[in-house]
Amino acid sequence: MAQRTEVAQRTKTIRPAGEEVASGGLGDCPGERPLSLPHIDSESICEAARLHKALSDETRLRILACLQIGELCVCELYRELDAPQSTVSHHLFLLQNAGLITSRKDGRWVLYSINHDVFDRCNPFCDGGVDSRE
Repeated sequence: MAQRTEVAQRTKTIRPAGEEVASGGLGDCPGERPLSLPHIDSESICEAARLHKALSDETRLRILACLQIGELCVCELYRELDAPQSTVSHHLFLLQNAGLITSRKDGRWVLYSINHDVFDRCNPFCDGGVDSRE
Protein backbone atom coordinates (compact mmCIF):
# COMPACT_ATOMS: atom_id res chain seq x y z
CA MET A 1 0.00 0.00 0.00
CA ALA A 2 2.91 2.32 0.70
CA GLN A 3 4.11 1.93 -2.91
CA ARG A 4 0.72 2.98 -4.31
CA THR A 5 0.68 6.11 -2.16
CA GLU A 6 4.22 6.97 -3.24
CA VAL A 7 3.34 6.57 -6.93
CA ALA A 8 0.16 8.60 -6.49
CA GLN A 9 2.11 11.36 -4.74
CA ARG A 10 4.71 11.47 -7.54
CA THR A 11 2.10 11.73 -10.31
CA LYS A 12 -0.44 13.97 -8.60
CA THR A 13 0.23 17.69 -8.47
CA ILE A 14 -1.71 19.65 -5.90
CA ARG A 15 -2.11 23.38 -6.55
CA PRO A 16 -3.45 26.03 -4.22
CA ALA A 17 -7.01 27.16 -5.02
CA GLY A 18 -7.15 29.75 -7.80
CA GLU A 19 -3.72 28.94 -9.27
CA GLU A 20 -3.98 28.40 -13.03
CA VAL A 21 -2.09 25.80 -14.98
CA ALA A 22 -0.23 27.13 -18.05
CA SER A 23 -1.24 26.14 -21.60
CA GLY A 24 -4.93 25.51 -21.23
CA GLY A 25 -4.70 23.34 -18.12
CA LEU A 26 -2.45 20.68 -19.63
CA GLY A 27 0.80 21.42 -17.81
CA ASP A 28 3.73 21.20 -20.22
CA CYS A 29 1.58 20.77 -23.33
CA PRO A 30 2.35 23.41 -25.98
CA GLY A 31 -1.45 23.60 -26.49
CA GLU A 32 -1.56 27.18 -27.73
CA ARG A 33 0.74 26.82 -30.72
CA PRO A 34 -0.92 27.28 -34.11
CA LEU A 35 -1.18 24.13 -36.17
CA SER A 36 -0.89 24.20 -39.94
CA LEU A 37 -2.48 20.90 -40.90
CA PRO A 38 -3.14 20.00 -44.53
CA HIS A 39 -6.74 20.21 -45.67
CA ILE A 40 -8.16 16.73 -46.19
CA ASP A 41 -11.70 16.62 -47.45
CA SER A 42 -14.10 14.03 -46.07
CA GLU A 43 -14.52 12.38 -49.49
CA SER A 44 -10.79 11.58 -49.62
CA ILE A 45 -10.93 10.22 -46.08
CA CYS A 46 -13.88 7.96 -46.98
CA GLU A 47 -12.10 6.68 -50.11
CA ALA A 48 -8.91 5.96 -48.18
CA ALA A 49 -10.87 4.12 -45.47
CA ARG A 50 -12.70 2.04 -48.08
CA LEU A 51 -9.39 1.08 -49.73
CA HIS A 52 -7.73 0.21 -46.43
CA LYS A 53 -10.70 -1.89 -45.35
CA ALA A 54 -10.63 -3.74 -48.67
CA LEU A 55 -6.92 -4.43 -48.30
CA SER A 56 -7.10 -5.52 -44.66
CA ASP A 57 -8.11 -9.11 -45.37
CA GLU A 58 -5.83 -11.97 -46.38
CA THR A 59 -8.40 -13.51 -48.76
CA ARG A 60 -8.87 -10.23 -50.61
CA LEU A 61 -5.10 -9.84 -50.95
CA ARG A 62 -4.91 -13.37 -52.31
CA ILE A 63 -7.66 -12.54 -54.82
CA LEU A 64 -5.69 -9.50 -55.99
CA ALA A 65 -2.59 -11.68 -56.33
CA CYS A 66 -4.55 -14.15 -58.49
CA LEU A 67 -5.96 -11.38 -60.65
CA GLN A 68 -2.50 -10.16 -61.58
CA ILE A 69 -2.47 -12.81 -64.33
CA GLY A 70 -5.58 -11.30 -65.92
CA GLU A 71 -9.33 -11.75 -65.94
CA LEU A 72 -10.75 -14.59 -63.84
CA CYS A 73 -14.26 -15.75 -63.00
CA VAL A 74 -15.50 -16.67 -59.53
CA CYS A 75 -15.22 -20.40 -60.21
CA GLU A 76 -11.52 -20.08 -61.03
CA LEU A 77 -10.90 -18.01 -57.92
CA TYR A 78 -12.75 -20.19 -55.43
CA ARG A 79 -10.97 -23.30 -56.69
CA GLU A 80 -7.59 -21.59 -56.44
CA LEU A 81 -8.34 -20.16 -52.97
CA ASP A 82 -10.04 -23.33 -51.72
CA ALA A 83 -12.88 -21.21 -50.33
CA PRO A 84 -16.65 -21.38 -50.74
CA GLN A 85 -18.04 -19.59 -53.81
CA SER A 86 -20.22 -17.36 -51.60
CA THR A 87 -17.18 -16.22 -49.61
CA VAL A 88 -15.18 -15.40 -52.74
CA SER A 89 -18.17 -13.54 -54.22
CA HIS A 90 -18.48 -11.48 -51.04
CA HIS A 91 -14.79 -10.54 -51.14
CA LEU A 92 -15.05 -9.68 -54.84
CA PHE A 93 -17.99 -7.40 -54.03
CA LEU A 94 -15.95 -5.56 -51.39
CA LEU A 95 -12.95 -5.20 -53.70
CA GLN A 96 -15.18 -3.91 -56.49
CA ASN A 97 -16.93 -1.51 -54.10
CA ALA A 98 -13.51 -0.11 -53.16
CA GLY A 99 -12.72 0.33 -56.85
CA LEU A 100 -9.74 -2.04 -56.81
CA ILE A 101 -11.25 -4.46 -59.33
CA THR A 102 -13.71 -4.26 -62.21
CA SER A 103 -16.03 -6.82 -63.71
CA ARG A 104 -17.50 -7.45 -67.11
CA LYS A 105 -20.14 -9.90 -68.29
CA ASP A 106 -19.09 -12.42 -70.94
CA GLY A 107 -22.13 -14.52 -71.79
CA ARG A 108 -23.20 -16.15 -68.56
CA TRP A 109 -19.84 -15.54 -66.87
CA VAL A 110 -18.68 -12.48 -64.93
CA LEU A 111 -14.97 -11.87 -65.33
CA TYR A 112 -13.02 -9.87 -62.75
CA SER A 113 -9.80 -7.94 -63.28
CA ILE A 114 -7.64 -5.41 -61.47
CA ASN A 115 -8.63 -1.77 -61.94
CA HIS A 116 -5.15 -0.46 -62.77
CA ASP A 117 -6.10 3.21 -62.33
CA VAL A 118 -7.04 2.79 -58.67
CA PHE A 119 -4.71 -0.11 -57.88
CA ASP A 120 -1.60 1.68 -59.13
CA ARG A 121 -2.59 4.96 -57.48
CA CYS A 122 -2.98 3.49 -54.01
CA ASN A 123 -0.02 1.09 -54.41
CA PRO A 124 -1.26 -1.33 -51.74
CA PHE A 125 1.68 -3.73 -51.95
CA CYS A 126 5.12 -2.73 -50.92
CA ASP A 127 8.52 -4.07 -51.91
CA GLY A 128 8.13 -7.51 -53.40
CA GLY A 129 4.35 -7.57 -53.45
CA VAL A 130 2.00 -7.92 -56.37
CA ASP A 131 2.72 -5.86 -59.46
CA SER A 132 -0.54 -5.18 -61.24
CA ARG A 133 1.25 -4.71 -64.61
CA GLU A 134 2.93 -8.12 -64.92
